[in-house]
Amino acid sequence: MNYRFEELRKIVYQYEHLGIRKLPNGTILIGRAPHIAQHAWLNEIFPVITEKEIKEIENNIGIKIPEDYRQFLTEFSNGLTILTEEFTLDGYSGNRRTSESIWQPFDLVLYNTLYKPQKATPEMLIIGRFGWDNHKIAIMPDNSLLYADEDFEKIKPIDISFMDLLLTEIPRLYSMFDENGVCLDKNTPTTPIF
Repeated sequence: MNYRFEELRKIVYQYEHLGIRKLPNGTILIGRAPHIAQHAWLNEIFPVITEKEIKEIENNIGIKIPEDYRQFLTEFSNGLTILTEEFTLDGYSGNRRTSESIWQPFDLVLYNTLYKPQKATPEMLIIGRFGWDNHKIAIMPDNSLLYADEDFEKIKPIDISFMDLLLTEIPRLYSMFDENGVCLDKNTPTTPIF
C-alpha cells in the first residue's frame, strides 16, 4: 500500500477514541457523534473496490477515472466521509445493497451523470464536495484538481496533488472541531480558501 495512505489512515482515525465500528459490509465507522444524532459517526471509510467495479463506473459515466483517484478507490477507500459530511469523496454504490446500505459513499456515477452541473465539462470528474456550501472537487484526466462552486460557474485550479489535498484539508477541518467532533464555531465556513 502507498505509504501516504498510511499517513492518511492515521489522520482519518484521529477520532477513534470516540469508538470504532466495523460493519459486515466492510465499512468502518470512526468516532461516535451522539451530539449530532443517536447513530451518527464522524468519519466513514468504505471497503475498496475492484478493477471490475472501476470499469463499471467508467462505462456508466463515459470517462476514465484518473490514476490518482483510481488508486484511492482500489487501495484505500471507496469514497470517504469526514466529520459527518463536512468533506466527502464519492465512490461506487452499484450493486452493494445490504442491510447496512445506509453506510454507502455518495455515488460517483450519479454525481457525474444525473447531478452533474451543465457548466462542468465532460472530462471533469466530480469526486467530492465540502458540506458547508456544496463546493465541489473535480479531477482531470492528468490528475490535476479543480475547486468549483455548486453550479461550476466559478472554477479554480488546485495547485496540489490529490493526496496533498487530503493530507492538508482533513487536518484543517479537524482544527475547526473539538476532541469530540463538535464544531467550535458554527458561523465559520469550513470550506477551504484555494
